Amino acid sequence: MNTNQFETEHFRFIGDELHLLRSRYPYQKINFRDISKISIMKGIRVKRPLLVFVFGLILISISLYVILITSGFLEVILTTNFEGDSFSAYKTFSYFLLMGGFLIAIGGVAIFQATYPIWIMRAEFTDGTHHVFGLQKLFEVNEVFTFIRFLRENFTLIKLEIDDRIA
Repeated sequence: MNTNQFETEHFRFIGDELHLLRSRYPYQKINFRDISKISIMKGIRVKRPLLVFVFGLILISISLYVILITSGFLEVILTTNFEGDSFSAYKTFSYFLLMGGFLIAIGGVAIFQATYPIWIMRAEFTDGTHHVFGLQKLFEVNEVFTFIRFLRENFTLIKLEIDDRIA
């Protein structure tokens, strides 16, 4: 068995085990015989992309609603009252910074994470669960091809699915 070590921020291969990591410390060790399939492909990094996408849309729509209500813009349009004061302008600007700068940014990041494809490794286990891991670190340090070689040496072709663009 090859004892090469491949590590990212979320997983580590050492010997014949896959270690799932949190803050660089393993919280679960999985033997290779407990892995039913490993897929290397371009895909979405989050486990439930539809849920993350909807969460981002909800955050953006709530922030836009709060901006419209608190700014007084809807009130002016509905009541045709065009008299304003300077306090209202400062209040509107502060709500815009709070909602526009914070919630819209978080919603945008959530939508980006749910739609932008990256190189991932999807590991399916014999108990029916699966985990999705990003492979950016392996691409940054240029260890992808040695990682693919390691996977081919330690897994059968039935358990391994690699995108043609890499291998």
